[in-house]
Amino acid sequence: MTDRRPQSISGRYFEPNKSKSRPALLSRSGSRLEIAVDGGLVGAYSSDPEISSRVGNIPRRVTLSDGSVFETSDNDGLELFFGLDRHLSTRFFALEKRSRWTALVAVVCIALVFCVYRYGMPVAARFAASATPAIVSSAIDRGALETLDKVLFEASVLEVHEQERIDALFRTIIDTAGKDTNDFRLLFRDGGAIGANAFALPGGSIVITDQIVQLTENDDELAGVLGHELAHVVEQHSLQQIYRAVGWVIVAGLVAGDSGQLVEEAVAQVGALQSLSYSRAFETSADIYSARLMHTLGRNPLAFIDLLERVTLECGPSCDHSSLLSSHPGTVDRRRDIEQLEFVDP
Repeated sequence: MTDRRPQSISGRYFEPNKSKSRPALLSRSGSRLEIAVDGGLVGAYSSDPEISSRVGNIPRRVTLSDGSVFETSDNDGLELFFGLDRHLSTRFFALEKRSRWTALVAVVCIALVFCVYRYGMPVAARFAASATPAIVSSAIDRGALETLDKVLFEASVLEVHEQERIDALFRTIIDTAGKDTNDFRLLFRDGGAIGANAFALPGGSIVITDQIVQLTENDDELAGVLGHELAHVVEQHSLQQIYRAVGWVIVAGLVAGDSGQLVEEAVAQVGALQSLSYSRAFETSADIYSARLMHTLGRNPLAFIDLLERVTLECGPSCDHSSLLSSHPGTVDRRRDIEQLEFVDP
């Protein structure tokens, strides 16, 4: 019987422990496999490499004996080359060409993605956040601040004595929360185009803009802002946002068949972007945390909401989308949630 297996297959070659690839040709010479790059032989290997499973049209990887990798999008050709054309995965993949099975698989995939989104990703993000070393969180802070300072912020113009006064207030809030002041730092920036804002990064860096300080009418409002952002750090909301975002980038990469580059770009940028919004549950949790702190300090727990309403009036309808402090839930709901709290005196 004529051997209908192809004698070679084209793809990309990755040297051991290197991410850069080169166009290559995988062929067979007797009982060994050969890799050619630019017409020149770069290696010969045993004929029993590790071959990744077939998942849709995602490129397959052939891991060779020295750790180098050959990757190809020609799934059919790869299976013929290695004599895998009767493998269960191939027969399953053939079902994709049948419309009835395709519709069923699509429904199952949608249901699976929903379950992952609704239940799996939040749980995984919480676990990952709790297991993240402090040195990693600090590195995220540095990278995020570097990006934000380049594209959004200018140096603060607040007087030094005013910065010192606000920092002392922040230290009092941290002490009241029972946390170590050495784990946090307060940074001041001119908000520029984004105006009155405040946000927290996972390593304990909290940034407030000159504009939000200028809008406050009393220290109760300012303390409420600081307590709210402290909550995002203490309850690891920022880290969870990062892991959720990166998790979805990985999922998208798997579907698109090029997860490596997507994940690399996400990790580089998401540390800065994650601070622009939180989920409704995270915002509500931070509001409650801050309100309880303000009550313990003898300050007005609702002063923070008064400030949010003023910020909303300052920037108009766009606040619901652009301002960190006016993100959903709306100020009416946030005020109601705090008014319904039962405070217990220490």
